[in-house]
Amino acid sequence: MNNKSKITELPAKPVTAKTICISGKLPSGRKKMDYLAPLLAVGIELVDDVFDGLTYLVLADPNLSTAKSQKAIKLGVQVISESELIGLTQDDPASGDAPVKVRGSPKLKPPKEFIELTRLWKEIRHSLINVDDVDDYDEDIIDYYQSRIDASCYAFEPLLAEKAPSEIDRLGDVLCGPIYTCEDFEWPVESGHPMVPIIQLDLSRCSELGQIDLGTGLLQVFIGHAKFLGEEAFIRVIPKEKVQLSKLLPVPRFDPSIKAFVEIDWARTLEDSDGTAFPALQIQSYSDPKFTMPLMSRLGEDNDLDKLLTLRVLPDEVIDRFNSLIGECAEKFDACGFHLFGTFDPIQYTASERPKPLFCFESEHGFNWGDGNGQIFFEKGKQSKLMRFFLDWSCY
Repeated sequence: MNNKSKITELPAKPVTAKTICISGKLPSGRKKMDYLAPLLAVGIELVDDVFDGLTYLVLADPNLSTAKSQKAIKLGVQVISESELIGLTQDDPASGDAPVKVRGSPKLKPPKEFIELTRLWKEIRHSLINVDDVDDYDEDIIDYYQSRIDASCYAFEPLLAEKAPSEIDRLGDVLCGPIYTCEDFEWPVESGHPMVPIIQLDLSRCSELGQIDLGTGLLQVFIGHAKFLGEEAFIRVIPKEKVQLSKLLPVPRFDPSIKAFVEIDWARTLEDSDGTAFPALQIQSYSDPKFTMPLMSRLGEDNDLDKLLTLRVLPDEVIDRFNSLIGECAEKFDACGFHLFGTFDPIQYTASERPKPLFCFESEHGFNWGDGNGQIFFEKGKQSKLMRFFLDWSCY
């Protein structure tokens, strides 16, 4: 990943600068409220009447003369059909599937390539699940591919800056470096040695970016040393009111003979005169929203799905276009790398088998998950309204 030095600002949320009125019975049989969410997603407000300044009037037959169409023409309002309405939203509410879940502004829409990929997959999936010879195992294969589609969502890449450990803002977002401790929340110790901090995140900042209430305060994730393999991480949230610069405690001394699962050379330079030999990483800001999706095989490359495709009745051009889009989306929406929210490529588990990821790691920047990746997940506690966070990782 290329680290960016500049701090970027997130785009403003869409404003409903356009209005639309849907009148009469639509050819598809859908209700006008079926279009409410898709219209809002592209910044168009659904209204009930024709007025001066209205952007669109939707009629079953735009050429039919009605009281509303005559009023619209007189006011200079554009009269359109239902098919043109669907083109405005770039989404078809007739699919029956829930809209793609994305992080960031609730009004962010998936990229057009992914929308087309999703539509083609629905057509392929519908063809497969209606084949008489499909059994429970075959349905599991189909669901596995569907889960890749459902897991796709937006992420925010951290904009990292290498700094001397002594220059890190220990009250801010830190990746693999010295983080905040105080008397009430001292540095955790394992087997007599200070645990290794892998990340600190300001939950208020995360909540704002993800448009979800994750709470406030500092989320901290520590792991043990080389023996961390197979063991749980130590995770805590320091309440916002406890985070005070005046109460900051010094970073403990790390035994240089101890090997860590994550790079801690930065901790061995804290007492050096310049402290620049092994820098730590500060998360300065986050990128604009980036769409991410898990890897998918081209149809026919997966042996199990290939068997199902021999039973299909779809034209070859549908399969060919779908395969072309998989390659295009895999390149543009790669889920690898470090990012806040988003998704990840499956190895020993898939995104559908875990709660939503808060932060995704790869084996770089001093991290070593073997030949794999790691994630911090979040979910509501069963007996509490507070969020629960946990770390998991997998490798080939």
